[in-house]
Amino acid sequence: QSPTPQEDTLATLAPNLSRGEERLDFTQDATRLDRHIRAFYPAPATYTTYEGKRLKVYRATPLDDHYPEAPGTIVALEGEGILVACGQGAIRLEEVQLEGKKRLPIEAFIQGIPEEKLLKVTLGS
Repeated sequence: QSPTPQEDTLATLAPNLSRGEERLDFTQDATRLDRHIRAFYPAPATYTTYEGKRLKVYRATPLDDHYPEAPGTIVALEGEGILVACGQGAIRLEEVQLEGKKRLPIEAFIQGIPEEKLLKVTLGS
């Protein structure tokens, strides 16, 4: 198949982003959240909240795993990420930045917080 040039007269501009569109909604399914994160990468970056502070999410991977916990609940910690329950499936957060801190791979972020403090926390609340 050979490339077909676009018809310039049919082109339209994408709408401007409105305030709050970059906020993550964990009631959505994990695949949709992954697409949302990638759409806002690298800027302005998606975010949620953790202990009242903005937590930007730069990289994540959707998983088919199902957890009974409420969407947004941190259900597990592993070397590659923090697993968060979603409306359908789960998402593994892999690179984040807590408000006022440096952007970090999840391994470094986890090192600074005791495991029992992270588990069962609900993001975005």
